[in-house]
Amino acid sequence: MKNASIKLKLLMLVILTIFTVSTIIIVNSINSIQDISQKNIQKYEKEAYKIKENELKDLVEAAYNSVQKLSKKVTPTNEEEIKTLAKEVVGSMTYGKDGYFWINDSNHVVVMHPTKPQNVGKDLTNLKDPNGVLIYQDIVKVANNNDKGGLVKYAWPKPGVEGAQPKFSYVQRFKKWDWIIGTGAYVDNVQKEIDAMKKSTNEEINAVIINTILLSVIVAVIISLLFVFISNKLIISPIAKFQDGLLKFFKFLNKESNEAEKLEVLSNDEIGKMSIVVNENIEKTQKIMEQDAKLIDNVKDIVQFVNKGIFEKRVTQSSDSQSLNELKNLLNDMLQTLQNLVGANINNLSSVLESYSNYDFTKKLDTKTCGKIGNEVMQLNAMITKMLNQNNQDGTKLEHSSNELSQNVEVISKNATSQAASLEETAASIEEITSNIKNTNEKAQEMLSISSETKKSAQTGKSLASKTVNSMDEINEQVTDINEAILVIDQIAFQTNILSLNAAVEAATAGEAGKGFAVVAQEVRNLASRSAEAATEIKRIVETATLKANEGKQISSSMIEGFNQLEEKINDTNKLIDDVTNAAKEQTIGMTQIADAVNQLDKFTQENATIADKTNDIARQTNKISNDVVSIVKEYKFDLQ
Repeated sequence: MKNASIKLKLLMLVILTIFTVSTIIIVNSINSIQDISQKNIQKYEKEAYKIKENELKDLVEAAYNSVQKLSKKVTPTNEEEIKTLAKEVVGSMTYGKDGYFWINDSNHVVVMHPTKPQNVGKDLTNLKDPNGVLIYQDIVKVANNNDKGGLVKYAWPKPGVEGAQPKFSYVQRFKKWDWIIGTGAYVDNVQKEIDAMKKSTNEEINAVIINTILLSVIVAVIISLLFVFISNKLIISPIAKFQDGLLKFFKFLNKESNEAEKLEVLSNDEIGKMSIVVNENIEKTQKIMEQDAKLIDNVKDIVQFVNKGIFEKRVTQSSDSQSLNELKNLLNDMLQTLQNLVGANINNLSSVLESYSNYDFTKKLDTKTCGKIGNEVMQLNAMITKMLNQNNQDGTKLEHSSNELSQNVEVISKNATSQAASLEETAASIEEITSNIKNTNEKAQEMLSISSETKKSAQTGKSLASKTVNSMDEINEQVTDINEAILVIDQIAFQTNILSLNAAVEAATAGEAGKGFAVVAQEVRNLASRSAEAATEIKRIVETATLKANEGKQISSSMIEGFNQLEEKINDTNKLIDDVTNAAKEQTIGMTQIADAVNQLDKFTQENATIADKTNDIARQTNKISNDVVSIVKEYKFDLQ
């Protein structure tokens, strides 16, 4: 695709655009047609079932009217004959290929059925279809709920088809005879009409789609042909001429031809504007190339003069090319530098260098006339002079520092000897302090052991007090149970007393016959009174025991609180002892570390004394070196700074 021509790329772009637009139009058209047809089919399905329902309703009304007319001819002597006639009339009414009517009553008994005569006279209350629908119960329910009748849906055997088929029937009740007249239609008959309508609609949609595709293809072919004609005439041909003009211009730039031809401007479009820009650049390029040729010829002449030792000539030609102009300026500057360098005083430069070789750096050159080499020589002079001044200053400082260092080292050596003697005395004192701290630590450990035993005793007392409180709580619970039992005894005594009173009343009413029973009732009442008094006395004793138990509980609680405070104090004491013990341990460790440090310090002091002696020797040698450096620098001649 990268190597394809512009014409082919444009053609492919147009074809792709036409194809995309056509596809969008076709897809949108198909979707629109399908949506419309789908809506029409759905609408037709709803209307088809509604039409069939209305048709069934009209048929049932016709049969109903026939029965109604016959019922008007009924007399007291011919009612059964008229009913039989009405059954025959309704049974003989047919429509379509397999349409018929049947009659049943509100008790679900079949009165007349032309296709199922074996069901006439049967009670079909529990008759179900394969889906579990109670057919005749639904028929009776719909017919009795509306005087105009209604629709019932169920499955029923269809002549010539195996198994029950979906069916919907319209039923209406003739109240005078309690007849329910009905007729129905099979769903597959209505569905066949809908399927026929769908098939016809799909054929129409396919025809519209084919016509739309053919029309899109024809339009795409016509547009492609028009594009090929227009692109060849207005795009490809001008581009080809523009390409030829550029190739000729590049041949001129590459020196393959001596003259550049301008492009032919045929229009004012983008290609024409590009041609005008290219023509302007052709003119500008030709002019610059002519100027460059003259400048290069001028440079060649100047180089020949330089080869002959003539430095006064300069490049005079100019060019619009910035790089060549920079080259011209650089050449002229170089010629001027060479001229200045050659004209400088070489003798002065030689005299100065000879003086430098004799360690005399006081002679100078004139930087304005000595050229680049003279300037560099003077920079070297400044650097050497600066270095010699620095060496002179450093030697002087080193001489003073070495003298001072030697004096300080002697002082350090004397102090180190004195410090070693002091450290020996300090070490002995530290050993004595460490022994005292160890004794203190041992005493603190004994105090901690005694405090721990006291804490255990307090915890044991606290545990016993807690058990006492628990026992008191259990006694309170038992006392509560006793109170409840006493309350029951008191209630029983009260009820017994009431019963004895009632018995006494009954005995008094009985007269002589109830005297013995009255004596028994009196004894029972006395027993109830004594039980009540005993229950009251027990209750008083229990209440007293409860108070004592509560007092014991309070005392035990106070003991527990005291033990808690004692345990807290013991814990505080243990904490203080731990702190003292830890502090003693830390002091012991610290004093041990101090002793070790002092011993090491003593060792280091001895070593420092030895090092101080060696340092004193080094300081003397350094002093000698600094004196030698100052002596050597003084042999040079240079400007002091």
